[in-house]
Amino acid sequence: MAKQPSVLIVDENADSRVELRKLLQRAGFTVSGEARYGVSASSAAGETLPDAVLVGIEDPPNRALETIEGLARLLLETPVIAYSTMDGAADVRRAVRAGVRDYLVRPLAGDDLRAAIFAALEQEEQRQLRRAGHATVAVRGTVVAVSGAKGGVGKSVVAINLALALRQVTGRTVALVDADTHFGDVATMLNLAPAQPVTTLIGTVARMDRAGIAALGVAHASGVQVYTGPADPDEWRGVTPDRVERFIDLLSEAYDFVVIDTPDVFDPVVEQCVRSATMTLLVTSMDLSSVSDTKVALRILQRWDCPTDKVRLVLNLTRARDDLRPADVQQALDRSIAWTVPYDRRVPSAAQVGDSLVFSRPKSAFAGTFRDLAAAVSGMAGPGGRGPVASVRRLLRWAPVRVG
Repeated sequence: MAKQPSVLIVDENADSRVELRKLLQRAGFTVSGEARYGVSASSAAGETLPDAVLVGIEDPPNRALETIEGLARLLLETPVIAYSTMDGAADVRRAVRAGVRDYLVRPLAGDDLRAAIFAALEQEEQRQLRRAGHATVAVRGTVVAVSGAKGGVGKSVVAINLALALRQVTGRTVALVDADTHFGDVATMLNLAPAQPVTTLIGTVARMDRAGIAALGVAHASGVQVYTGPADPDEWRGVTPDRVERFIDLLSEAYDFVVIDTPDVFDPVVEQCVRSATMTLLVTSMDLSSVSDTKVALRILQRWDCPTDKVRLVLNLTRARDDLRPADVQQALDRSIAWTVPYDRRVPSAAQVGDSLVFSRPKSAFAGTFRDLAAAVSGMAGPGGRGPVASVRRLLRWAPVRVG
């Protein structure tokens, strides 16, 4: 958007309105006004015509919900976002039925608030484009960017084995992209003869469609289609983020899952891969330098406005014994470890001969871990421990459509 989005705050509690105003201003939004429930809210909405409305809900929620219903009827194209200390599934469902686009649980964090507002605005923009007939709609597959802040943490091992496991677990179409702009070696690690390098494909992406791009991958014995890196890293020179974005979009329309192996340097290609991804797996190991670099990587992702809930930390145990413990890594990074890859001494030698334990040693603990990870990524893992509010918010914010 060209201007700062304006937000109307609706809350009966004056202290709460002050808190929200400060939070919104720090996050870069313009506060168009503040109001209480009922007539005060509808009058302020009609006068200020905000881009979004934030409504506080507390127990008993009746007046807040009535206000939300009224605002949803009055401002048909303006998203309403609720915030509350109530975190029960029934509370969220009542708010959704009243017309909210998202539901935030207090205490509020600036990054979460910013991400929620921009996601709601983007979805509304897409709806308007579709209604006006100015958009083409395509269902997107899941895009997973695999990144790491340091070489040697097993980033490519994670990307390759996740792609193979997704194919095994789901039986759906999977693409694996070698987007390592320095020394991509996915083809070597899978014992594949390189075809047209991904840099060439990205360079001609404007002339491709999803059917054409699906025919250009190299087939692995597992059924995964691999898009191999160039023989010379200099071929990445001149590759622009907009073409990378278009390339990933086409792949996501052609495949159910797209796994992208990115380099350990956070360059513009990596930034675009992260921005285009459904989720990013940030791989780290147990050594101090890796943890330190990962901390920097998390700050970079934050500067890129990458929502916290789109980044998952993966701890790869690359040695049989380490001085650090997983709890130490979590404490140092102030982030929970989403997945731990167990140590297996056969992994390095298997990669040297173009083998993968997920494919050749399916009964190993290593392979089992990646099948579990694939089930989680694909949504086949069943109920998890994220709680009702997080589950409903993912449904509210999830947009499996790409408008172009």
